[in-house]
Amino acid sequence: MTKIGVAKLLVLEDNDEDFQALEIACEDSDRAIRVTRFNRAEPLIEQVGDATIDYPSLALFDLRMPGVGGMEALEAFKSDARLCTVPCVVLSTSTNPIEVAECYRLGANAFHEKLVETPTMIARLKTILNYWLEEADLAEPARSETHAE
Repeated sequence: MTKIGVAKLLVLEDNDEDFQALEIACEDSDRAIRVTRFNRAEPLIEQVGDATIDYPSLALFDLRMPGVGGMEALEAFKSDARLCTVPCVVLSTSTNPIEVAECYRLGANAFHEKLVETPTMIARLKTILNYWLEEADLAEPARSETHAE
């Protein structure tokens, strides 16, 4: 199935360089992607709790954040009945097996280590975006605004 329309990407990322790599991956995509960035977990958790967050096609969570971490944001996001079917991918510099297991227990759909070399990280992000936004069949609340049948 070829999907058309604007994909909505929610991103929790505090590091500007990591976010810039994601922007490059999005720009290189054949699909239009609207990105909503949170650089702290607290505002994201508040919007989930207030039911003001727009339904994304995909959510990317940085695990290591100042203050409230990405794991807490993931838990709040996946606990929300409206958002629980949205695929969530965790990106982290940590590959601690306990943290990886906890992210999956909280509902993460994938966990990827952030790579140090920017070109390699951009390639990984392109692969992630392509899989979730082009290849995977998403639950209705998580789909883009329009798509081909």
